[in-house]
Amino acid sequence: MGLTLTQSAAGGPVTVAQVKAYIGIESSEWDAMLAGFIAAATAHAQNYLGKAIGSQEWALSLDGFADEIALPLGPVTDVGAVTYLDADRAEQTLDDGVYILDLVSTPQRIVRDPEESWPATANVPNAVTVAFTTGFATAPAEVVQAIQMLVAFWWENRSAVNVGNITSVLPFGVEALLQPLRRIVI
Repeated sequence: MGLTLTQSAAGGPVTVAQVKAYIGIESSEWDAMLAGFIAAATAHAQNYLGKAIGSQEWALSLDGFADEIALPLGPVTDVGAVTYLDADRAEQTLDDGVYILDLVSTPQRIVRDPEESWPATANVPNAVTVAFTTGFATAPAEVVQAIQMLVAFWWENRSAVNVGNITSVLPFGVEALLQPLRRIVI
């Protein structure tokens, strides 16, 4: 199984101007550094949540069909196409009437319609590809606040921090803000 980002989110949930106002910076000489902090904080939040921040397009590659195909990340907003290599290794697009898109379950998934069957695929790696769109259209306020807090923390602690054996410290409240939105798979 492979997961490939095919189109990243345009912009981000927090702008340099927002962070500068949050921290109280007026000069533009630090904009590039702040932009890097924002990118890193956004990636941290996305990895912690297990959800995409901002609309992103992904391709999930599978060796074959299964009765259920879990869609990683989330929230999934659209499945663009399901393509597969047929027995002759020719690429085909699956009719969307063969499956049901379940956007209620966690993780969200594609489920084979019980009255349909999957087509035969070539016996090769990555014979099936699911193109899907995922991510919050607008980042929740908790995510925006957590990113701003993390950027402010990094701004105030630009030199390496090492307290005893702790080499990575997050400011109080970042994970508390993100925890209720975290993707939990049972």
